[in-house]
Amino acid sequence: NSGYDISDPTMQHYYNACVNIVTGQPTTCNMQQGSPYISCVDDCQYVPCVDLDGGNDEVSGDDGDGTASRNPTAASNKIALCQSYEKRFATELDASTKGFVPRTYSCIDQFGQFTEQPGQAIQLSTFQPDADEEENYISDTIQNTFSYSTQRSFTLGDCTFRDGTTPVQRADDSGDFAYCANTASPDDPNCSRTFTGGYRSRDYDPRVRSWYEQVRSSQQPSWSNPYTFFTTLEMGITYGQPMYIQDDEQRKIFQGVMAVDYPLSGISDFLQQEYGAVQNSGSIASPIDAGPSTNPLMIAIAEDAAPHYLIGISTGRKTAQTVQKDDPSKPCPDNASSEECSAVRVSILQEFDILGQPLAAADDILRRAFQAQLDENFDESLLVPVPSGGSIVRHVSKSLVYEQDQAANLKWRIIVVFETVDDETDSLEPGNPLMAIVIVLSIIG
Repeated sequence: NSGYDISDPTMQHYYNACVNIVTGQPTTCNMQQGSPYISCVDDCQYVPCVDLDGGNDEVSGDDGDGTASRNPTAASNKIALCQSYEKRFATELDASTKGFVPRTYSCIDQFGQFTEQPGQAIQLSTFQPDADEEENYISDTIQNTFSYSTQRSFTLGDCTFRDGTTPVQRADDSGDFAYCANTASPDDPNCSRTFTGGYRSRDYDPRVRSWYEQVRSSQQPSWSNPYTFFTTLEMGITYGQPMYIQDDEQRKIFQGVMAVDYPLSGISDFLQQEYGAVQNSGSIASPIDAGPSTNPLMIAIAEDAAPHYLIGISTGRKTAQTVQKDDPSKPCPDNASSEECSAVRVSILQEFDILGQPLAAADDILRRAFQAQLDENFDESLLVPVPSGGSIVRHVSKSLVYEQDQAANLKWRIIVVFETVDDETDSLEPGNPLMAIVIVLSIIG
């Protein structure tokens, strides 16, 4: 059960383990109304993971190429068994009676270890809370500079809470954060979790996430549909592979999912790097391109299914916009958390962004190109003209489809837009001697 009774004495070292991200004061881990949680059915006893009467054959092993094989005649001890539970949502009453097991975000040192030592916490130079590096939040203190990776650098400083001054001090086994000292058995293995450097607590259970549920229900390796990442509010997809153990009774027990996240921003980053030298000046309010671009190619990738959400685009346009949960008409502040904001996906066919602002010129060209291709049913044999929309540069587009056998849910349309130029080499102008001949031949058919 991920939603436990807050009066349960065996769960107090979790219930009292939350912390205020700004001030560092200890708080209790109470569930919020509407939060999903796991509730055991029949004490979470083991049952077949798939409906054996519904035509789903159990997963019997690996074919050697990383894909699972199907074996409908496998012995019963090879049928994957899962714990029996339900996903529920916290009611108003649950918010005052149920707690959660917190996921803790911690400061790390240059070796990847949790740390509270002054001057040892990584200070990422490009960090924004709840954005690119949520799990490695640190203060703005600038000290020694190191090379963090080929594209990032970091400095070392103090591990503080979000106010930037209050130090994180949670490694001591006494005082406010003495989680295990208050349990019946300090040697309880549940107390072995470290909270060193822990500056934030969140209610996160992967078992209620769509990518986990998809793999658990199918017992197959699979790609998820694009969705909003819990930590960063960034759009992405997840590849999941079921994991198993064999228990003492030689039963095959589903243990969980090995998952690999792929942020969709990686696709846009690649497209922008390779084809992004396009002039994206102007907007629908002033639909004038600044002449031919330095790169005549523009590319957009969107889902084949309506409403054709963006997957990636060479102009750098966001595939999702973050807005305030309380007022979706307002953008999310830079320092806001995911509890305050949500991500809204963007359709390539939208004439305005989520906040009602007009599109940049290149984004609108790609929008019109996609609509023109849609009108032609994405006929890959056609070179489709793009309606001008007031542009002084003319464009045509080609359509391609991306799909793969192991991910039928990921069918995307790739639209490639080319600039065209006027060529009068074979034109007939008034005064040309051939003009009269052509007219006469045309009249007589």
